[in-house]
Amino acid sequence: MAAVRRRRALRKTLRWVWFAPLSIALLLLAYIFLLGSPPPGTDPALLFNDPATTIWRNSPIQYMFVGAMSQISAVMWLIGASFSLLAVLSLLRARRAPRLRGFLAAFSALGFVMGFDDLLVFHERIVQDLSGGVIGQHHVLLLYAVLWVAFFAVFRREALRTAPALLAVMLALLGASYALDIAIDLLPFVDVSAYKAQLDLVEEGLKFLGTVAFTTVSLRLALLGLDEGAEQEF
Repeated sequence: MAAVRRRRALRKTLRWVWFAPLSIALLLLAYIFLLGSPPPGTDPALLFNDPATTIWRNSPIQYMFVGAMSQISAVMWLIGASFSLLAVLSLLRARRAPRLRGFLAAFSALGFVMGFDDLLVFHERIVQDLSGGVIGQHHVLLLYAVLWVAFFAVFRREALRTAPALLAVMLALLGASYALDIAIDLLPFVDVSAYKAQLDLVEEGLKFLGTVAFTTVSLRLALLGLDEGAEQEF
């Protein structure tokens, strides 16, 4: 009977699951148009052109690599968040492990926030433009830091039971990246212009490694969640 109920639940899920990616795509497209509608006469094909290819056509070949690591980082955030979300859906269907479900759901939500922030350059540009410069990128980064601390405070037991070492590495890398970014933004009296390229490389490198750690942790957590969803002992 339990197997029959699970199959019925899966069939119900499959009826609406297609709606999720379509909704996300439409919301992002609407967001882009609301933020800055293309000027009259804009070729619609530009919406589908790859930025790197477009730049490369009219620039030296090295510009083809502009933003490559940033885009890879955004994709990895979203892939990692999707891993955890899949495990959450499995646990919901099996009606098991509510604490683990909450842990995975919060981890997935943070991953999606970080991924879309990278993808849409939210804290670097959008939030400052929308607020007229009142809200700086350091405000957003401080908010992200608070969210991560709150996550570990609420789910510390689950963190210690699943992947404590990997989570610690991830937190250290992301924390160092945020701290460096905030320090540069909040210390205008320190002239870092001569070292800006090096500092940017260090900050972005730390964030990229933190993203890799996040995706690794998320895959491990997703496997644990899927295992629990299959009614095996956690």
